[in-house]
Amino acid sequence: MTDTTRVPEIPEQRPLRKRLGLLSMIPLIAGVVALDLLALEWRASLKLERLIIGGTQTIPAKEIFSLAKVPQGTLLYDIDLAEIQERIQSQPFIRFAGISRQFPDKLSVEVIEREPVASLNCGRLLYVDAEGIVLPGTGAQRQFDLPLISGIEGLQNAQLGKTYLRKDIFEAIEICRIAQSLDTAVYRMISEINMNNGGDIILYSSDFGVPIILGRGDVAKKLVVLENFWDGFVAPSDAPKVKYIDLRYDDQVVVKWDQPQDRQTKKFSS
Repeated sequence: MTDTTRVPEIPEQRPLRKRLGLLSMIPLIAGVVALDLLALEWRASLKLERLIIGGTQTIPAKEIFSLAKVPQGTLLYDIDLAEIQERIQSQPFIRFAGISRQFPDKLSVEVIEREPVASLNCGRLLYVDAEGIVLPGTGAQRQFDLPLISGIEGLQNAQLGKTYLRKDIFEAIEICRIAQSLDTAVYRMISEINMNNGGDIILYSSDFGVPIILGRGDVAKKLVVLENFWDGFVAPSDAPKVKYIDLRYDDQVVVKWDQPQDRQTKKFSS
């Protein structure tokens, strides 16, 4: 019978193999660290070569570039994105500007612009958006055909980029919003909203400037009545003959026709 005797393992051999394994990983770890250092050094050397601007419809891209104030060749990671955002958003027409870096040499600027809903009679042409923010009337690369808001005391003190906190401004803006929601034709029909310094609101039509006495309250209902009357009773040739339209009465339109043979005020039910 063969007697096989197993030689016991020397206890020191296991720690030795473990140490050899760790030692073999040192070059790998050193290589990874070296690559990370090289990547950081490469990233720190990147320079701005292009500024990409998107989302502009009203404000020219060259104005956004001027507001950004980032010279070509600036180190990409030395650029303070928050500062650029603040400078661009100082333009009243810019609601929001998103800034991001794009490898290897670009900066992307994506803007969201404010949309004016009316113009303002302030001694100079200004605009206002749905939030009551006052916008400049010049410098835009597109033209706006919007109702004019007038008849508000102190309107000449409106400040660009600020909300004009007057009740009548927001009532006029609400008239624009309701007209747009009913029918864009109704919105386009209005050339001026005269708030009459707190009195009865008077609209003026785009065709021949016909005064339309709106009064106060029930705006949506009155505008529907106006649209039905205008489409049903006022032919293009008749518009110059309308002296005024009064919408202050329930479910009817009071009209004064400027005709020599008939000077009477007539009522039309809606």
